[in-house]
Amino acid sequence: LKSSSMKQKMFYLISILLLGMSCITSCSGDDDEKENLENNFIEINNVKYSLGYTTLMGGWYEDWQGGDFTVSVNVEEAGVTFVYYYKFDFDSSTYPQKGDEFSTMNLTLKAGDNASSFYGKELTYESGSATVINTNKSESEITIQFKQLKMANESKSYTFNGIATLMFSYEN
Repeated sequence: LKSSSMKQKMFYLISILLLGMSCITSCSGDDDEKENLENNFIEINNVKYSLGYTTLMGGWYEDWQGGDFTVSVNVEEAGVTFVYYYKFDFDSSTYPQKGDEFSTMNLTLKAGDNASSFYGKELTYESGSATVINTNKSESEITIQFKQLKMANESKSYTFNGIATLMFSYEN
């Protein structure tokens, strides 16, 4: 009897030990998750924001010979989360491809505090870069790296830093 009870206890102990070890070692995707989390934030005027819960679909349009993309960010004010939109327009005879530099494409910006009302005068490119680092047509996404991208007009300026994966349509 003692032997059977001892075997049962040993079995449970080993089972718990193996279960605990499998939980600890099953986190091999940590690097991927860390990279995805880094792409969920962008810095605007030296303030770090998480990318917005909702966004607008960007795209390239043959008849325009250009396109647009929107960076949306979550802004916390008095315990309420708002989404601010930064809509970029660009000129291009083809859809964006990896390595393309938006700053060379007559890049302009409209900033807004909601999807339907962009406010103020259009901002134009001043300095820095916005480079396409990945395109994913099957997922309708584009990944852009912003490096000190400064967009300004006579009354306002925004400087963007970071990597953002955005919704983008490759179909006309």
